[in-house]
Amino acid sequence: MRMKKAMILAVAASAAMLSACHTSGKVDNFTINVDAVSSATTAVDVPYKVANGYFVRNDVKKLPNGKISKQKDFEASFGMAAVMGNDGRPTEIDFNNQYVIAVSKPVTDRLTELEPVSLKGDGDGGLVFVYRTKAGQQLSYSMQPSLVVVVDKKYRGMVSIREEK
Repeated sequence: MRMKKAMILAVAASAAMLSACHTSGKVDNFTINVDAVSSATTAVDVPYKVANGYFVRNDVKKLPNGKISKQKDFEASFGMAAVMGNDGRPTEIDFNNQYVIAVSKPVTDRLTELEPVSLKGDGDGGLVFVYRTKAGQQLSYSMQPSLVVVVDKKYRGMVSIREEK
């Protein structure tokens, strides 16, 4: 019997609190804002592909890092490096429908690879590209590490680049 009374009291108290919450229009606005904030902070994976067969031109004064939307800007920083074989042609980039995110490092005498980790929407209309650097053995020559990824232009916004440590 006591359990039944406690249950009835709990249900009545819950109903009273819920009805009080819905009497003000301000509460509904607050609920909408909370929903907007929670959906805006959700990171969304953005598809990309790694572009192969490009190198940083040796006459470039400033290292290319960031979003490049125009072919002439890309060609000012990168050259094509075709090699023999079936996969020897550089990855095709259609700058009418795609843009690239470029990451490059200073010239080094160590075998250095830049690897993509993720590309995500940041929830504020921008994108965050994360990559990692793998440094290897010392070389008898120097190299210019670079990474180029191709992204569909439907994914717009400022691009932030972060190195995973």
